Amino acid sequence: MIPPKTHYTLEELYPVSPPPGGKQKTARVSGGITKWLYITFLTLVILFSILVVAAGMFQDRIGKLVIGEINKQLKTKLTVQRFNLSLLSGFPDASAELNGAVLKDAFGANLLQAKKLSLRFGLGSLFGSTIKIHSFVLTDAVVSAKVDAKGRASYDIMKPSPPSTGQPLRFSVESAQLTRVRVIYQDAQAGQGADFNIQSASASGDFSASQFAVNSKAQTVCNFISRNGQKYLTGKPVAYNARVNVDLQKGNYALDDVQLSLANNPFSIQGTIQQSKLTGSQFNLTIQNKEGAVEQLFQLLPAQYAASLVNVKTTGAYHFKTMIRGRAGATESPLVQGAMDFSNGTLSSPSLKGALTGVGFHAAWDSKVSTLDFSNCNANWGGEKLDLQLHVRQFSDPIIDLGFNGAIPMQAAYGLASAYGATAGSGAIRLQGLKVQGRYRDMTSLSGIARVAASGAAEFQNAAVTLKGEPTTLTGKLTLNNNQLILDAVRFTGAGTDATVTGDFSNLIPVLFAVTEKEKGTFLTFLAGFKAKQLDVARLVGLFRPGMQAAPTAAAGPDSLLAARDAQPHGGLLNWLKGTFVSDVDQFTYGKITGRNFKGDVRFPGTDQMTLKGSAYAMGGNFTVDGVVDLQKRMKLATKLIADQVNITEFFRQCNDFDQKFLTSNNLSGSLQSKMAITAFWDEQGNFQPDKFYLAADMTISDGQLIGMKMLENFSTYVHAADLRRVRFATLQNYLQIAHSTLTIPTMLIRSNALNLQLSGTHTFDQKIDYNMVVNAGQVLMNRFRLSPNYDPQPAQNGWFNLFYNITGTVSNFQYRSDKSKVKGALAQGEILKKEIQQQLGMAFGAGVLPDPAVAPTLIPTAGTAVSPLKPPVKPGAEKKKNEDEIIPGF
Repeated sequence: MIPPKTHYTLEELYPVSPPPGGKQKTARVSGGITKWLYITFLTLVILFSILVVAAGMFQDRIGKLVIGEINKQLKTKLTVQRFNLSLLSGFPDASAELNGAVLKDAFGANLLQAKKLSLRFGLGSLFGSTIKIHSFVLTDAVVSAKVDAKGRASYDIMKPSPPSTGQPLRFSVESAQLTRVRVIYQDAQAGQGADFNIQSASASGDFSASQFAVNSKAQTVCNFISRNGQKYLTGKPVAYNARVNVDLQKGNYALDDVQLSLANNPFSIQGTIQQSKLTGSQFNLTIQNKEGAVEQLFQLLPAQYAASLVNVKTTGAYHFKTMIRGRAGATESPLVQGAMDFSNGTLSSPSLKGALTGVGFHAAWDSKVSTLDFSNCNANWGGEKLDLQLHVRQFSDPIIDLGFNGAIPMQAAYGLASAYGATAGSGAIRLQGLKVQGRYRDMTSLSGIARVAASGAAEFQNAAVTLKGEPTTLTGKLTLNNNQLILDAVRFTGAGTDATVTGDFSNLIPVLFAVTEKEKGTFLTFLAGFKAKQLDVARLVGLFRPGMQAAPTAAAGPDSLLAARDAQPHGGLLNWLKGTFVSDVDQFTYGKITGRNFKGDVRFPGTDQMTLKGSAYAMGGNFTVDGVVDLQKRMKLATKLIADQVNITEFFRQCNDFDQKFLTSNNLSGSLQSKMAITAFWDEQGNFQPDKFYLAADMTISDGQLIGMKMLENFSTYVHAADLRRVRFATLQNYLQIAHSTLTIPTMLIRSNALNLQLSGTHTFDQKIDYNMVVNAGQVLMNRFRLSPNYDPQPAQNGWFNLFYNITGTVSNFQYRSDKSKVKGALAQGEILKKEIQQQLGMAFGAGVLPDPAVAPTLIPTAGTAVSPLKPPVKPGAEKKKNEDEIIPGF
């Protein structure tokens, strides 16, 4: 007997008629799938709706609960602009987003500012009494923490943990992610800090347990790590991949496998760190690098040192290992011991025209005995062997023992002087037995340098360098005797110069260490003899100014006292000198200016200036000079010049006719006596500024002649033409002024063979003229009755018939105009200007120069005294142009 059925299929309970055509089975299957898809879709819709509704129902509750419970555990406060709960984005976990989160620190500042902080927790915990948060994601945030000078931490914000009472909020973090997070840390007590941009970081582990393992990795950019004001790893990438075993109860951190990359230098770290609030941190770490490139190691140096090594390239590998053992606390530091080896390497850079080969060294350090040793430091450079030994002890107050032997081949080393335009080199500088021993602080101090022991010698073996296109050579010997550097007939040839220096220099070592502006008060002091067979001043001074071209030779074009285009904007090496060169020069040149037998002193007072005092024979007469050159960025010249029996034709020719074409060396002859006070300025690029040039001069010309003056040809109607072609005048004395690109001639009387006249006027650097003259017409008319030219000057006498002319226009296109009133007024102004120029010269040279004691000044200014420039007469009602530049006509 067949028992009755107790279970029936859906088809048996609800039979379906087969479709026409015999396809009943296919239709049945298709219909079943459709129903199941419908049911699944309906279930998902219901579940999605439930999650959306639940999120809306629980969002406020969860938000208040999460933020409230967090704040209960904090001494400070967490605030959030908006709280969003999502049951879908992290399904099956729930996700809470805290947008615009701000967490205050212990000092009232912001410890955390985050665009978004996401917390993830189990969905089921929403329906229980405890919400279990087990991960978080921090995005676009800034974390700023600090420790003040008293050791108080801004991140000490957690209240003491009470006994477990089943709190509704509990952390069981399994993972954490950080994206675009900046971390800033400052420790005023330890004098250190850090600033990182975390691009991405992650960590996983059961952080709620007392014992757990952490797996973490990160990619960051270090803005800087600082210690005692020194910054490291500035802008360098820092990355790590670490596994650390943590025991919170015992404060133990075991670094099982930590791979750290600092500026692309890979390091492996292993060991343990044990922390204790009472005794500090106990370290037992080993850090090593099996193989790395030295040029990458340079990136770990402070920024100012790393920048100078950025183009240094090396081959060969270094091996590094150091151990950190012991306790780090308020009164003690752990023992740090290590070593580094580098061998069979090369070192090159654009500054070294020949690479160093066979480079090797062994370095060892030990904090227990406070020593750092570099031994077996050697290399080959251009076929020359270099050997260096360095021993440093007592790190808190370093004591240095340095030794060096070897030669510097100039064909490989000339690039080190690239700032001075070096392009080639030959010969060598051989260093023998160089030793420096003493405290580092004494080496950098003028007061302590006497306690530094130094010895050794440097011999220039035809050491030649081409600077700015000028081949130069050094021969001779230097000897270092403690703080004295003795130059024994060191000869320099090049740039139109052949000179020998013999003397003693002090403070070489402090000058070498004075690499910042703050330390620039240190100078190389000296007293030396300077003997030159020939000297080209412009080319030599221009040679030692960084970044500029050498001064042009006379053949390269005009080079006058006014133009001085060769001037440079920086003193360069000259700024470090303080002393006197007692000078004896057989032949000298300055552009077109030539002279001989200069004897005097060239002094560097240590104030970015150079002074020159002495006398020489030039231009057919004698010159005495007393001047100051300011070597700062915008160079200035202030000088007094006395000329005695100088050939005025040569004076104009060698001075390039003072950059004007109206009165040139071709138009003048005679003997010049003069006292001149000159001030000149250059801009930062070394360009002469003619509008700021100033000259005041007392000039006397004896046996003078004017030859071929075009302006005088218009008088040929009244005067013999032969007389005008060669005008001879009696002794001519007057004062001149150049200011604001204008030559001003005060009122003067000219007695010549052709005619007598009074003259005053102005002549600009762009050749515009405005002259006023009075011609003794009676003498001119009497002169017409002579049958032949007269080469004797006319006698001085008052004219019974005078002509008054104003001459204006340009040198090439001028016109005469009869204007008695204007000419008389201009001549009166010229007399006033003459007395003003007399006063200026009196201030420069002293009262004895003045022909009129009544106007002798009582003040003689020194270099640096601001003196208002004299200006040409101006028309009534016209404003005088204000001169904002310092004028130094003398001292």
